[in-house]
Amino acid sequence: MKDLIDADLRQYLPARAHEIACVIGYDRMLDLLDAFGGRTIAVSKGLCEQGREQRRKIANVIGEDAAARFGHAFGGDVISFPLCARARAKIKDRHIQAEFDQMTRTMSATQAVNELAERHQLASRSIWRITKRIE
Repeated sequence: MKDLIDADLRQYLPARAHEIACVIGYDRMLDLLDAFGGRTIAVSKGLCEQGREQRRKIANVIGEDAAARFGHAFGGDVISFPLCARARAKIKDRHIQAEFDQMTRTMSATQAVNELAERHQLASRSIWRITKRIE
């Protein structure tokens, strides 16, 4: 999904997501939000054992270098990690559209819609709406 986030989709991200992405990049930001989205944490400076443990958890998600940059930028702050529901919905729709376009090269649109509905656990009507939408 990450490869589908571009400047057009960034308009759907909340300000906090942009702040995080400016420090660690959009791909790492999405990884971080996958792990911590919807939660609020006090970002540790890593001075005590509990803080170092929290930093290890973050590093396991985004890597040591990005975790160090994140800790330097936000250490001591309380961060509410957004879910980015609007942006994720747009990304998912684009992903489904790309799959649909690829699949309809070798099968009917109806077959493609039915397979995508099953794959994404959506109703066929939802897939049709996504593929008919003009952006």
